[in-house]
Amino acid sequence: MDSNSNTEDLAILKTDKRGRVQRIQAERDAILDAFETSALSGIQFAKQHGLNYQTFMAWKRLRQQKQEASGALEAIDTNYTFLEVATNEAAATTGPITIHVAA
Repeated sequence: MDSNSNTEDLAILKTDKRGRVQRIQAERDAILDAFETSALSGIQFAKQHGLNYQTFMAWKRLRQQKQEASGALEAIDTNYTFLEVATNEAAATTGPITIHVAA
């Protein structure tokens, strides 16, 4: 290798015991972001980037599930009002307490 060559383009790829390349979440996110801005089909994109199509689609599905889950959490009404309930000691030991709140 030439001592003047640029080493910024080199990356160490970690593999598992079967030789499959392991990607960190940031890499997967960058790949999925690139796919979303491309005009390629999933098959074309995976082939062009040297990815296993099934693995690529699993990343895409997982991302979609996470986005749907976070959207569902945002849709939950978080406008709560907390009430302080004071009881005497005898009431607290006789069983459950029922609180009726008028709407």
